[in-house]
Amino acid sequence: MRKVVVDYDKESDVLYINFYDPPKEADYTHRQGAIIFRSKDGVPIGATIIDFTKYEGLIKLLLEPGGLCGERES
Repeated sequence: MRKVVVDYDKESDVLYINFYDPPKEADYTHRQGAIIFRSKDGVPIGATIIDFTKYEGLIKLLLEPGGLCGERES
């Protein structure tokens, strides 16, 4: 199980999600107001959600297959 650290900056309305002990090298993509960080082998390791309060369906946005941090669709 991975440990997840979540931090919210209310002033900037930005949510930071970081998995414990991420690898030193990572790729990132910017999509739908979020920056998603993945290890070189494609495993999600973190996310930065910009304008967080605008997202009502955050769980769906992040975790469902095809979502920002979920399994990638083929």
